[in-house]
Amino acid sequence: MAGVAPDAVTVDNDKNRAVVRATPLPAAGLATYRALETRLAEARTGWTIQLIPPPLALPPVEMAGDAPDTAAADAYALTLWAAQRIGLPVDVGGAGGAELVSLLQAAGVDARPDPAAASTGPATARWRTATPAG
Repeated sequence: MAGVAPDAVTVDNDKNRAVVRATPLPAAGLATYRALETRLAEARTGWTIQLIPPPLALPPVEMAGDAPDTAAADAYALTLWAAQRIGLPVDVGGAGGAELVSLLQAAGVDARPDPAAASTGPATARWRTATPAG
C-alpha cells in the first residue's frame, strides 16, 4: 500500500484481510482516513481492509435524546469508526455525553463520562491518554 512502511501493513492472505497503520498526513482529518479505507476496500474486492488512523481529534456529536441528531449522524459514525480502529479508550463530555457513552459502549468501545468536561455544548469524545490515579 503506497505511502506506508512495509512494517505498518499486516496481510493475512488466508483470510483475505489487511490492516494498515496509517502515518499522519498533512491537513488530514479522520474523515480523510475513513475515505481512504473505503477506497482501499473498493479496490480489493473480497478483502477486508482496515486502516488504523492516527489518534486525531474526534468530532463533536449533537445528541437528540438518546441518539445523535440527524445532522450529527456522520459525526457519530466517524467517532465510532475511529474508536473501533484505534482501540484507545475515550472520555466523553458535553450535553448528551452520557447518551453518547452508552452508544459507544454498546458498540464495544471503552468509553466513560469525563467529569472534568463541561456539561454544555455538543457531546465530545476525546482519547483517554492516562488513567487517573485512584
